[in-house]
This record gives sequence, C-alpha cells and structure tokens, in this order.
Amino acid sequence: MTLLTKTIIAITTLVLSVFNLTEVSRVILTILLFLLLAYSHQRISYLFPYIIVYGIIVGVLVLNQIVPFGMFVVSFAILFHLYLYFFCILAVFLVLSSPVGEISEGLSKIKCPKSIILAILVSIRFFSTYRYQMKLVFQAIKNRRILTIHSLKSNILLLFDVLLVPIMYGMIRSAEQLSASAITRAAEAPYVRSSYAKTNWSYRDSFILFGYFLIVVILLKGNRVY
Repeated sequence: MTLLTKTIIAITTLVLSVFNLTEVSRVILTILLFLLLAYSHQRISYLFPYIIVYGIIVGVLVLNQIVPFGMFVVSFAILFHLYLYFFCILAVFLVLSSPVGEISEGLSKIKCPKSIILAILVSIRFFSTYRYQMKLVFQAIKNRRILTIHSLKSNILLLFDVLLVPIMYGMIRSAEQLSASAITRAAEAPYVRSSYAKTNWSYRDSFILFGYFLIVVILLKGNRVY
C-alpha cells in the first residue's frame, strides 16, 4: 500500500469525522482502520498497543455505565470523545507509521519544500529514538532496582531524580545524533536525491481504495447524510 493510498484514506476518514455518524458506523470505521494498519505493516502484532488503548477506553466507559463512579483520573467526556474519534487517530497513524524513506519520496514527488520534509522526517525519527531511550532508562532502573516501594515512601522526589535526568539527557543526545545524521547524509545539499523506497501505484491500491470508498458510501447512506 503506497503512501498516496494511505493519505487518501486518512483525509477521507478525517472528513467523515465531520458528519454525524452513528456509533455503529464509527466502530465499523475503527475496525476497518485496524485491518488497514495490519495490512500496511504485514503483521498483527503491530496492532497490540492500539487495541490495548482502545480496549481500556471501552472498558472504562462500560464500567462507568454499570457502576457509575464519576471522575476518575480523566474526564469521561474526554474518554467518550476518544472512543468516538479513535478511527481518526488510527487514520493519522496509518500515514505517520509509514517508512521514513517512503514519506520522503512521497513528499519529494509533490515538490514539497525541503525544509518541511526535513522537519517532518526529523520529528518522526526523534519520537522513535526517544521511545528507545525511554526503554533503556526503565530497563536500567529495573536492573539496578533503584525505584522500590520503600525508597519512594522515604523520598518521593527520587522518582523525578531517577527519571528526569536520564530522560532529559537522552533527548539532548537524540537531537545531536539526528543532526549529525542529517549532516552526514547531505540533507541540505541542493541536489535531487534518489530514494530506495518505491511508491509506484499497483492494482492492490486500486482495490483497497475501491473497497474503502464502497464501505464509506454504505455508511453515509445508512446515516442518511445525503
């Protein structure tokens, strides 16, 4: 599935969020976006974090209907809107989770300014690198057994001391590494750059878009938007 196909699906999905869709239609769109994400990455395991988050949101809302307990950590109005518009989040991640090379090639084809391309690519790289830094920090805390219930009871500020300093240092180091990587790859060179990523249209993209728009038309007709 090419970046153009993903972008068309994402834009169409965001436009759909403006309409007054029923709850069933929103759930169908959410399931459809889950399937498209799995197909895009060719593995079901990629969906696990999204499914867990969606399951937690649905579980809390259902629990509140059974046993109302008012405000708990966050407003239920926020959770309910996340539930209703979760398909929009999946549509955005359908595009942002594409390979960086594919995004760069796609933006270059539409003559996007190089400064914007670099800003987008560095931002995507930064968050992935930052996630890896966070994993290292928590792994180090686990191995050294720094944070325990006893230590937190005696000094709650230890939590900020142990987490804040490595995280801030990791962010600075990640920014330096990304800057060095961009310079090494001649990102600012005034030449046309080639890419290993291929974004050629195929019959699968046509089939996916046809099926997606068919489902969209059925949902809109079911909601009597026309």
